[in-house]
Amino acid sequence: EKIIMMRTQYGAKGYGLFWLLVEYLFLSGGTARRDSCILSIAIGENSRTIQKFLDDCIDRFKLFDSDGETFWSKRLNRDIDRIVSVSQANQKAAYKMHENRRSRALQQHDLDEPEEEITNDDGITPAQRLHSDCSTIDNTREDNNTSDDTQNSRNTNPGTSSQAKIAYGHFNNVRLTEKECTESIERYGQAIHDEAVEFLSSYKCSSGKEYESDYAAMCSWAYERALEKGSKPSSDQAFVPNQEPLPFELDLEASK
Repeated sequence: EKIIMMRTQYGAKGYGLFWLLVEYLFLSGGTARRDSCILSIAIGENSRTIQKFLDDCIDRFKLFDSDGETFWSKRLNRDIDRIVSVSQANQKAAYKMHENRRSRALQQHDLDEPEEEITNDDGITPAQRLHSDCSTIDNTREDNNTSDDTQNSRNTNPGTSSQAKIAYGHFNNVRLTEKECTESIERYGQAIHDEAVEFLSSYKCSSGKEYESDYAAMCSWAYERALEKGSKPSSDQAFVPNQEPLPFELDLEASK
């Protein structure tokens, strides 16, 4: 009934916003800051719209609870322990199954392994000699490659480390090299670059996800989100709630 009352004003879009907030609460451990700016970046909606919608969900529709600084869902917090316990039980079961398979594989290997290997006159088996020869070749190649790489690095960037990554973003967790940062600003402009960094910073903080290359993640989706946000109106007129009453409200009014 609470969700129906919310949808009488906000429609289907309000239903989507509600579940986006529930997902964000789950990723945050059940409780999140009542900060419209952070929520706007996390779920990709105008901050003023989020502020009004969240206030109504807390004060009018009683879908969330709040102490003024943070907000939470009692139902989510009641179920989150069960969800986590089921996940942990599944992890333990998977680990046990892996250990059983590993134990059976080792036992089969022991059964298939010959009791004695043929040795040469010098007491070294063919497998040991082959391993020794391959190791010598690999070490020689590695030394040569290391020497070449070191020489190329010195010739290209003497005395500098241009590949060092610097942390950016509100949560100080988006790592870019100086070259990546310069290329991003030249390609998209300072405003879109900053917006994309904040999108990625908030997402990594809330989800705990890490990327091998944060710049590649920005190219994959963060720039697109930043460009979409830049094209949206910033006033409250960007979101107009549905003010028309539903049929059951008309019936209630008539009965009064």
